[in-house]
Amino acid sequence: KISVTDYDILRDNRRVVGLNTSRGCVRKCTFCSVPTMWKKFKQKSANRIIEEIIKYHNETGVIDFYFQDSLMNGSIKVFKEFCDQLILLKSQNPQYRDINYSGLFIVRPKAQHPEDLFRAIAESGNDHICIGVETGSDRLRHEMDKRFTNDDLYWHLEMSSKYGIKNQLMMFCSHYKETHEDFNESLALLDRIKHYTVDQTIMDINFATPFMLVDNTP
Repeated sequence: KISVTDYDILRDNRRVVGLNTSRGCVRKCTFCSVPTMWKKFKQKSANRIIEEIIKYHNETGVIDFYFQDSLMNGSIKVFKEFCDQLILLKSQNPQYRDINYSGLFIVRPKAQHPEDLFRAIAESGNDHICIGVETGSDRLRHEMDKRFTNDDLYWHLEMSSKYGIKNQLMMFCSHYKETHEDFNESLALLDRIKHYTVDQTIMDINFATPFMLVDNTP
């Protein structure tokens, strides 16, 4: 048996427990090797995820959880059920009231991520989410097979700001199909969304290393 207390993964000097709730990804971004490792996306049920959170909290007292998945919202249905169940758990059991969670998240169009989803994310106790924006160019993002637009990102940030959801943005430059115009569009995007840093909707922008090829990526 492995004790989670033997591993000090800390956030603000508090221990964080990692959760594996899914395998693989619903997206196939051309710069990513995940689809080659896991051919099919698999997701635990919302009930199972809640049971694991309760178990680890009861055993360790930990209130901070991190989804170690490629994305938390691979299944919108399961993720919404998880949020709703966690909200209910907290309302019925005060001992779980301070539980929070964070992890990787994908941006989707407004029709797939309506306002009530953002409300549930906030009410369930989300600490922050990490989204792969990659570039400010819709054209280049399309080349990456990254299936959202800047307009989708603006909706995501607007709702995150309204409900107090913190975001970490992941971006990189020097993709082999990036042009000067694409790069300038990234600069323009950063300028347009800079006001979200004031209210901490954007808590951090993680500029990764310039684009590099990884074995087995498309």
